[in-house]
Amino acid sequence: KASVSSGGARIVIAEDVLKLADYDEELVILDVRKKTSRKKGHITWSEEFHSNGAAYRRLSQKITDKQTTIVVYGHKNSSIAANSAKKIMAQGYKNVYWFKGGWPEWKRKGLRIDM
Repeated sequence: KASVSSGGARIVIAEDVLKLADYDEELVILDVRKKTSRKKGHITWSEEFHSNGAAYRRLSQKITDKQTTIVVYGHKNSSIAANSAKKIMAQGYKNVYWFKGGWPEWKRKGLRIDM
């Protein structure tokens, strides 16, 4: 059961992300970490996301269905990921999740990664 952050995005743990992936094949996972961090490993199926105006415009062009499930993650307790989730919600997306434990939690639990 996900709790809600100040921006309205629900906070999830790694197991919740896996359940969302099982339930929703249209799931979008956004990684807000820098390229150098992503090169060392990232969640399978995640996409690089730079938290800037152009990225939000591209997102709204690419994902037109506001019901699409979106998970945002970065480093543990990443304020960039939390703020990105909040801004995505402000664009009208209804199913936005902040994976607060981020990359360290995912890796620690030995879940599927890409290098």
